[in-house]
Formats: sequence, structure tokens, C-alpha cells
Amino acid sequence: MELLQLKYFRDTAKCESFSKVAERYMVPQSSVSHTVAKLEDELGIKLFTRKANRIMLNDAGKRFYKEINAALEKIERGIESVNELQHATIRISLLVGTVPSIPMIAEFQKLNPDIEIIFSNPSDRLKGNMFFDILITTKPSQYDKNCTSLPLFEERILTAVPEDHPLAKKKALTIDDIRGIPIIGLYSESKMFRLMHAYFEMNEYKPEIRIESEHHATVAAFVKGGFGIAFYPEITWSAVGTKGIVSLPFADAEIRRTVYISYPDDYEPSEATRKFIDFAINWFKEKQISIEKET
Repeated sequence: MELLQLKYFRDTAKCESFSKVAERYMVPQSSVSHTVAKLEDELGIKLFTRKANRIMLNDAGKRFYKEINAALEKIERGIESVNELQHATIRISLLVGTVPSIPMIAEFQKLNPDIEIIFSNPSDRLKGNMFFDILITTKPSQYDKNCTSLPLFEERILTAVPEDHPLAKKKALTIDDIRGIPIIGLYSESKMFRLMHAYFEMNEYKPEIRIESEHHATVAAFVKGGFGIAFYPEITWSAVGTKGIVSLPFADAEIRRTVYISYPDDYEPSEATRKFIDFAINWFKEKQISIEKET
């Protein structure tokens, strides 16, 4: 059984086409089909169901694919690790905390110019096209279920109120204070809504959502314009212009969220990745202390 046989099998299973695999490896289609057939002969069992121009995994093929795909990922990661000895690369996926993470990553890059930073889409990993070495996210996430996660920083959830709104004179808010006031930037599928759902439910509060947006600057602009109030994570909003906005905590509860730095469990992190993890945790530890002093 050869490595090329396993690669042809895996890629054929993904795209259900000998011709597409042949195009990828720049070989005749017959070479791919014969190689896969030879693998089936060696195993003594068919792995695909062939119908006209379609080829699909059968039950045996699905079971074999699950194990082989995981093994090949480890082999490919091992090859990447060796290559990193000559040229270190870290692939980072930012799901949350982009604004505060960018200056941290920029500082790490300045101190470690020999390490290349690549920003990747985490969904690419699920498609088998790309690995990520580092994932910055809140939990739970569909991407971090097979990851080791370490707390990066914790931040309060505050309420943004226009500075000329009557509520701006208060030191803290309750649910009763905000009942009936339009909410900006919150929607039922957002992580922020899921984070605050228990608090809403406990107080029998249903937000009156006026404008949905994931962009912090957009949300802040609508709040400044007097279109409503918003709930936001304190550190993540640190780079957003807050002139014209008053930030208020909740009087009857302190709602916080934790942002994690995660790395996949299916391979050993490289020296560069571990260096980045240590740097990020220490950087945000100092950042958290400075913010707490300011507040």
C-alpha cells in the first residue's frame, strides 16, 4: 500500500471524480482510477459505488476514509513541521476579538520577523484545504471542539447609550431601564445574544432589535445617532471611537465573556506556535491590568 494510493483515494472521496483528481495531480485520469482500483484489490473490498459518471463512497469506503483522512492530515502536518525548521509560519483564524488582537499580532510580528503570519478562514480546515495553527474565539464554537483552548482575556459586557439620552446620567442600568428602547447590533443568532440569553430570560426581557450589524464601528455610529442602545464587549470595543457615547454596566449583574486562544489537538504545536501562544497570553494579561486600572 503506497502513500500515493491513499492520497488519490482521499481526494477522489472528497470530489467524487477521478478527472478532478487527475487535474490536480496533472496525470491521466486512467492513472488515478487504476491506482484506486489497485488499492481496492489490496484491501480485498470495494470502497466506491460507481454509477455512470459518478463515483461515491460506499459504507466500507466511508469507514476507511475517516481513518485515512486523519492519518494523512498528521503526515502532512509532520511535513509542514519539518519545513517550519527552515521557514516558520503560523496560520491564525480570528473569529472574535479582532480589534484588540491585531495590535498584539503586529507587535509579535515586529519582535519575530522570521515568523510569517498568515490569516486563514477556519472553514477552510473543514474543507480539507488548509490548517489553522491558532484560533481566537469564544466557546463553544464549531471550530474549537477538537482544540485545546486557553483563556486569552476576559471582558465585561457594557451598554452603550447616546450621551444626550436620559439614561446617560445613570451610573448603572437595570433591565427595567431599557425596556422598550430599541437595540442596535443584536440578533438572535449572534454570540452576544446567546451570551446574554440567560440574563434576558431571567428578567423576562425581549430585546426590541432595530438594526442588526456585526461591525462595531457601525453599531457605535447608530448609537451616537440616537437610533438606540447597544450591548458590547469592553476590550473588543477599545479601538472604537466612543465620543458621544456613555458606557454603563448592569446594576444587578456583571456579564462577562472569555476569549480563548485555541490550537488543534491532532498535531503537536510548532515552536513558533507555542511562542505565539505564550506571547498572546502575556500581552493580554498586561492589557487587562491596564484596563482595570483605568476603570
